[in-house]
Amino acid sequence: MAALGLGAFVVAAWLSPYEADGRPRAAGTHRQLGLPPCQFQTMFHLPCPACGMTTSLALVMDGDLRAAWRVNWAGVILAAMAGVAVVWLLAIALAGIDPGRWSVERTVEWLAMGGVSVAVMRYVGLGIGWLFNG
Repeated sequence: MAALGLGAFVVAAWLSPYEADGRPRAAGTHRQLGLPPCQFQTMFHLPCPACGMTTSLALVMDGDLRAAWRVNWAGVILAAMAGVAVVWLLAIALAGIDPGRWSVERTVEWLAMGGVSVAVMRYVGLGIGWLFNG
């Protein structure tokens, strides 16, 4: 699990989250991995709860935290949570630390539920903003 998390950070560091003119992308960085466009956005003409998450993580890895926050603040929080989780998982695996209550499974569950929670909070906030701002 730690290797998978590290791999995600390495891939994010490899991606280019900037447009040709140097401006940070708003979304779509995942397309560099050969993935299709967001089907939710294609079908409903609205961003999905995860829109901008890959771009946000790539911006975090570039050290552009301000742009990452603007693109998708949930991605910045998830990157921080994932960073803590990866360090913890490495400590369990390499240093032989007794995980106690925070086993590998519990750490992954915490990361998954936390990630979903912040993505949903951001999405609800976007919806409320859209309702009041047109």
